[in-house]
Amino acid sequence: MNGYRVSGIRRALINRCQRAVLGIACAAALIVLSDVPANAQDTGPLMDRLERLERDIRTLNIQLSRGADAAGAKTPISAATSTTAPSSAGVARMIERLDNLEEDLRNATGGIEQIGHQIHQMSERLEKLVGDVDFRLNTLETKAGISGGGTATAPPPIAAAPVTGASAPTGIQASDLATQENPAATAAQAVSAKPGSLGTVSAKAVKEVQSASPVQPSPTASATAAAQPVAPPPAVPAPASLPAGTVKERYTYALNLLRQTNYDQAEIALQAFVKAHGDSALAGHAFYWLGETYYVRADYEQAAQVFFEGYQTKPKSAKAPDMLLKLGMALSHLKKPKEACATFGKLVQDFPQATTRINSAIQRERKRAGCR
Repeated sequence: MNGYRVSGIRRALINRCQRAVLGIACAAALIVLSDVPANAQDTGPLMDRLERLERDIRTLNIQLSRGADAAGAKTPISAATSTTAPSSAGVARMIERLDNLEEDLRNATGGIEQIGHQIHQMSERLEKLVGDVDFRLNTLETKAGISGGGTATAPPPIAAAPVTGASAPTGIQASDLATQENPAATAAQAVSAKPGSLGTVSAKAVKEVQSASPVQPSPTASATAAAQPVAPPPAVPAPASLPAGTVKERYTYALNLLRQTNYDQAEIALQAFVKAHGDSALAGHAFYWLGETYYVRADYEQAAQVFFEGYQTKPKSAKAPDMLLKLGMALSHLKKPKEACATFGKLVQDFPQATTRINSAIQRERKRAGCR
């Protein structure tokens, strides 16, 4: 009976050793699969300890297997030969050692799971941080042209600006916008300028004034006007122009004006850059920042036209996704949710591998515009 009892204990020890080895292998696989460079110094000692435990268990497993084979080859143990079998104290020590090994293995597995949970939490926190930063940047862009009193003030019109609210951007005619068969073109049609309007005075009113008979001044008024000296016209500051230099230097100059929140001069400089260096690799960036000069001043109609022209001209530019995004946002501000949603859809379709910042902004703006 003692022989059968010892054999049963050995089999139980072998099974426990096998389970322990399997657990160690699983823990090692978890450690290898968790790619955490920052915790490499913490997991190194743990790996060494697991390897030592695995070697000890393997050695113990071999010894127990050999002992079980030898016991099976012998005759049943009698009372006279029972003294050669391992003592109960030795078996108890081995069981205790295996219990300790299993406990260490459970602790190691728990530590690995805790590290994985911390990594998951850091990943979620990073996603929230990126979304928060993007939201704050958009808020700053929107409020950059707002005065301290809280009301937006429209900037004075700039005569030197070639892009005005009365005409479509250079290179895009009304007929061209009408023949486009994509959502972005539909959006451009929604923001195209109204023909026949010059600023705040209609063309019809101008023609009526021109066709009217001129008013003849009275002799007294003529004499008075001749006697009074004519005041010189007020001095108009010279518009900003691009300095001489390379394409990169000129682009940096225009961008610095924008960074200084000098949006009027930045608008003129960026327009000059696009006109002079429309074929350069930086033209797409210049189109985007030109649109930003209008967007931050709440001139969403003009901003939408520039963003659309920039995307049509430079669809392969690194700023193409940003231009489509800002085009949709400008259309949303213009109370054109249908066109804005179509633009966001085109952005997702044309740029499926957009950055996390772009995708987060798309989700936020589509929800704001009520897109389905």
